[in-house]
Amino acid sequence: MFVEEYFANNEIGPKTLEDVTAEQIAATRIRDQNAYYNAYYLAELDVLQVCLNFDLYQRFYEIVLREVKDFESLLEPWCGSGILGCFLAQETGAEYLGMEVNSGAIDKAKERARKNGLDERLFTSEDFMQQNQRFDTVIGCYALNTPYLFPSISAIEHLMGLSDNFVMIQNLPDNGTTETYKQIFERRGYHFEVLAEPEIVKGTTYKAFVFKASKN
Repeated sequence: MFVEEYFANNEIGPKTLEDVTAEQIAATRIRDQNAYYNAYYLAELDVLQVCLNFDLYQRFYEIVLREVKDFESLLEPWCGSGILGCFLAQETGAEYLGMEVNSGAIDKAKERARKNGLDERLFTSEDFMQQNQRFDTVIGCYALNTPYLFPSISAIEHLMGLSDNFVMIQNLPDNGTTETYKQIFERRGYHFEVLAEPEIVKGTTYKAFVFKASKN
């Protein structure tokens, strides 16, 4: 299944800025963390963001798939509503576990799994900090700058204890650079490589890029 077909099956497609209300755009820019997450999941702004940036996410998903297709197990902390997770679970056939403490997001992820013919038990509301099982790689979309993870080095180091590989779509804080993430990983013995250079994400004020990190 191609990314475009997957998006179509999940009612994700190209949208113009004229199709989106000012309130929806404003909600993606909320700085208060709790308000942001409530708005993000209750209004399904994760889907909206992919719709607004259809071409960008299509390319990014293809890059991630290329990098993880030969791995047998995938862990996604802060999996959100399961857009990336369901796609990779379908395409790779790998053992996948998506973890998310936001109950509204997990409900949507389980619903998405059922819609795509997947086991809803792929997704759990358990805290990944309690996870001890090792995985071939950690994947994610904007996982490393959630309120829970960034700048919590201890949480990132816990993930490093679960896998020697990371392949992630990541957004940059305002005025941030990929060098921040490079230093975090390289100081802990990982080789860091940018797979897709930062690009502006429509409807937001930030840029997103794709990277991989592997234990040396």
